[in-house]
Amino acid sequence: MAAEKLTRGRFVQIIIMLTILIAAFIWRTVDYQKVINVACSTDEKCTFFVNDFRFYATLSKQSIKLETDENDWRVRLIDSDEILPRNGNIYLINLSPEIDEITFQLSLKNANIDRYVSIKSR
Repeated sequence: MAAEKLTRGRFVQIIIMLTILIAAFIWRTVDYQKVINVACSTDEKCTFFVNDFRFYATLSKQSIKLETDENDWRVRLIDSDEILPRNGNIYLINLSPEIDEITFQLSLKNANIDRYVSIKSR
């Protein structure tokens, strides 16, 4: 491209695009949440922590049993947007045979904690 004089319209277009890009990068950086990855063997009790709260996950071929000491957690499956019912402090996630990894969201209402967890079979 030959060197041309920078027009006012082109300058405004460049500034607007830079502003949009900078805003997108800042938003992504502030909004970013690291996924907690847990690798578990079948029938083994795996332990992981979410903000100093302990969780136990037991993986079987058909389900994942998720246990915690705190009552106020909400577990939401990412793929189906389904909120899992609680039985005491135990949540049961049913699995299809072809699934070897599942991601869900853990939310604690009164502490404003919201984290993503991915459990994968080894």
